[in-house]
Amino acid sequence: MAVTRIKNNQITDATIDANVKLVDYSLTSTKIANNLTYGSSLTVSGNLTVNGTTTTIDTVNVSIQDPILLLADNQTGSPSLDIGFIGKRGNSTNIAFVWKESASQFETVYTSSEVTNTTVTVTSFASLKTNNLTAIGNAGIGGTLQVLGTSEFQGNVIGN
Repeated sequence: MAVTRIKNNQITDATIDANVKLVDYSLTSTKIANNLTYGSSLTVSGNLTVNGTTTTIDTVNVSIQDPILLLADNQTGSPSLDIGFIGKRGNSTNIAFVWKESASQFETVYTSSEVTNTTVTVTSFASLKTNNLTAIGNAGIGGTLQVLGTSEFQGNVIGN
C-alpha cells in the first residue's frame, strides 16, 4: 500500500489512484487568486474558456482545425476597427494584411502599429503577388502596368 504524507500543506503519495483518492468537486476559491504556474504538459479534453483581456500563447507552431476565424468579435454597431494580421519583422517595419475600415478595402502595408491598436497606421504600401486577379468593378493603376502574359480586357481602357 502506498504511503501518503501531509507536510506543510502539501500532499505527497508514491502512487495516486485518482478513482480512490480523489472525489469529484468543482474548484471555486479565492485561495488560488494569485498567478498559477504549472510546469508540465497539460491536456484539456473538454472545452476551455478563458475570460480576460489578453491571452498570450508563447509557442512555435499553432494548429487550428477551424476553417474560418472570426476577428473583431466584440465590434458592434457601425464598424470602426481595422481587421487583419500584423507580422513582426524584428528591426524592420512590421507588415500587415488588413481590412482598412476607413477606406473600405483590403490593403497590404508596412506599419508601425502593434496588435494592441484598433486601427492600422499605414507607413507605406507593400507589394502583393498573386497568380490570377479578377476585378469585377473598376481597376486603378497608380504606376506602370506591365503585362507579363496573356491579357484579356473587358470594358474600357482609359489612359493618357
